[in-house]
Amino acid sequence: LGIKPLDGDYRHTFECEQFNYVRYSAGIHDDSLAANYHIDNLLCNVLAVIEGKNPDETVLAGAHYDHIGSYPGLMEGDCIFNGADDNASGTVALMQIAKAFAASGQQPEKTLILAFWDGEERNIKGSTYFAEHDSVFCHIKHCLNFDMVGRGTADSISCICSKDWQKSYIQWINEAINVYGLNLDITTESEYDLTGISDHRMFALAGIPCLWFFSGEHEDVHTPFDEATKLNTRKITDTAKAAYCVLWHLCNE
Repeated sequence: LGIKPLDGDYRHTFECEQFNYVRYSAGIHDDSLAANYHIDNLLCNVLAVIEGKNPDETVLAGAHYDHIGSYPGLMEGDCIFNGADDNASGTVALMQIAKAFAASGQQPEKTLILAFWDGEERNIKGSTYFAEHDSVFCHIKHCLNFDMVGRGTADSISCICSKDWQKSYIQWINEAINVYGLNLDITTESEYDLTGISDHRMFALAGIPCLWFFSGEHEDVHTPFDEATKLNTRKITDTAKAAYCVLWHLCNE
């Protein structure tokens, strides 16, 4: 898309302690079953940047691209944990937003970081590492997170956000819905604990306003049945469009 890497490289590798996905995500407590399913401890965030006119103010939009993996022999039948909703849906929404910013041809006032996190399924290791080690973290003014935006009821999407910014976030989303005819039914939650387990956690703990787009839990989360055929692709598309409008305001006002 012609979008530059952050600090000269898209890939930001880091080490993580050895982690057993099966034990954590599938509730396996029998060591004889879980022992052979260990994942490499070298992880990699993918980070890109659209430089703004004011380099000291930054907005970040992120989505985790990792999932659980494949475990032959652990269960009968399909043993691939596809992670279509969790979180290919958020990843592709963020890619579409990146494409839209590139297509605009305009330099925003504030810098925009596009963050594709690794290790979210290992207790948000990628975004935690970024928050603890990247000097740009102290310049971030807002964080948008896309984690599971492709399932749930019809066109309903939850906008879980910091209370002080709820009015502005929702105003911009509703403007996008009305102007562009988006098929989204917005539910807002400002009392939700944003310090829970998703990649906005470290930003919320630092007092950075956050907005999490989320279409809700379902029975296929962390199972082999979270498949692409079950996604509501129109919802993903319209969520990306609405979020792009929010980011445009945040980056230019």
